[in-house]
Amino acid sequence: IVTSEPDELAGELMKELGHGVTEIHVTGMYSGTEKYMLVCIIRKKQIGQMMKILKRYRGSFASFSKVNEVFGRFRK
Repeated sequence: IVTSEPDELAGELMKELGHGVTEIHVTGMYSGTEKYMLVCIIRKKQIGQMMKILKRYRGSFASFSKVNEVFGRFRK
């Protein structure tokens, strides 16, 4: 997820989805605008819930990809 509102969005994602979020500081190459990329691994059935949260953050956008395995403390 790329956003200019990382704290608010990450807070909602963690509260509603129950998974951690990692924040990375990024710069848009086209616009030169400084933003944040949030990385969050969720279950497939949570995508709809995540999309509802994202719609509240204008200018934010997300990319989804399938993850085959997760090592560490991922809660099911």
